Parts: sequence; C-alpha cells; structure tokens
Amino acid sequence: IKIINILDRITQLRLERKWSEYELAKYSNITQSTISTWYRENQLPTIKSLDKICSGCGITLSQFLLKMVMRFR
Repeated sequence: IKIINILDRITQLRLERKWSEYELAKYSNITQSTISTWYRENQLPTIKSLDKICSGCGITLSQFLLKMVMRFR
C-alpha cells in the first residue's frame, strides 16, 4: 500500500483537469496565495479548505481521501 501526500493529491487533481493554481483557486473559492502557501511552507490545508478543493473539482471529500491510498498488486 502506498499512501500519497495530501498536497501531491491536490496537485494530481489539478493536473488531471489541466488547471493552473489560479484556476484551482477560482473553482474552489480559495485564494491563490493560500494554495501557494501550502506548497511553499509545506503546510496542510484545513478540512474546510480540502472540502472546498473537492467541491471545486467535482468530487467528495471521501473520494479525495479514498484515492490517497493506492493499492498495488
């Protein structure tokens, strides 16, 4: 089992949609500076922010978390 980092998962979602950080911020109703701070200072977003990211990407928080654990056969 491989567990991926929350910030890596957010990046994965953003790239799957071919979005810039700006677009992710716009669709998620979060400031771009907040998202940049997460990466620059290696901070974790709050659950409320994660929920906004998920809504902006059209997925549930449960779907987000489920994909963080990837099983290899």
